[in-house]
Amino acid sequence: MMLNKKKLYEKIKEELKERWLQLHPGTEARFAPDAPYYFTKVEDNLAESMSDRIRHCYENASGNELAGKMCALHSSSAMAFNMFGNGLVRIKPNPYALKPATYTVEYEKKLSVLNPVRPANIDVYLASDDELMLFEMKMTEWLRDDTSGVSKTYGKREKFPDADIYAAWHNAARAVAKDREKEKEKEKEKELYVSGNQHIDVYQALKHILGIYKGLFYTHELPRMKKVTLILGIWTANSDIFASSIKPSHSGIDNPEVEADALGETYKEYQKFEQAMRSEFALFHAAIAEIICVFARLGVHFDVRLLTVREIVSCLEKSPEDMEKLQRYL
Repeated sequence: MMLNKKKLYEKIKEELKERWLQLHPGTEARFAPDAPYYFTKVEDNLAESMSDRIRHCYENASGNELAGKMCALHSSSAMAFNMFGNGLVRIKPNPYALKPATYTVEYEKKLSVLNPVRPANIDVYLASDDELMLFEMKMTEWLRDDTSGVSKTYGKREKFPDADIYAAWHNAARAVAKDREKEKEKEKEKELYVSGNQHIDVYQALKHILGIYKGLFYTHELPRMKKVTLILGIWTANSDIFASSIKPSHSGIDNPEVEADALGETYKEYQKFEQAMRSEFALFHAAIAEIICVFARLGVHFDVRLLTVREIVSCLEKSPEDMEKLQRYL
């Protein structure tokens, strides 16, 4: 069975709800009647009550997350809060080179980019004594065609804090841009660069990088640390999520081999999208090599990494009770 990306996106939402109902039987009434993948109350989507401090983070953010977005079963902001919680975040020894330490946490951290009234909002901000980790979390967004572009404002040198980051940033932006020789002229006029990607929002990431650079070296919105990492945290599915794509036999005769083939083919379709997403990130990481060098010349070891939600959660020190609440994502 062939699934295009839109159908796959819808199917995953169906399966996420089925997974929720398996883990929380009898909770169907918590979902909005006219929006089957949205809870009527944001509290039903959270693993724990949100503290006043954390609620303030979301209320002051640009995305109006508490106004409805976090009610979505597939909400990335709800997933981020459920993973990192209200208090201190403890990272244990792990194979993913995340430094074991205790970190303070903030959400929707604002960083100035070019337009002072439109800052970048970092989903999760972790700070230890000598290291910063900033997370851009994506649950199902990478399965939608909604990557951003770059406005012509970014073409103005005077908008950037210095010539080095201006040159490096634009070299990266051009490297990941769509070849627009055949695009309509009016589209050329709208934006400086248009992404050629279908999964990784590279221009959102580049704007975050510029915000991090300015925050460290110019606006002091970030404390100066020797190591700073931007992590793209991507939720990925395993084969279990597609189990319901196998339709029961109308003959009444079970055929495990046919069922296994159907499951395998559906999962293979998903894997093509995931592999494309990983390939896009690899090309993006190669494109930002010059930017990484600009940070290094100023004494900061900076990098951008891609980790799955499963990998990130495995690094977090969690009680069995906490892990149980995260099973919906794992």
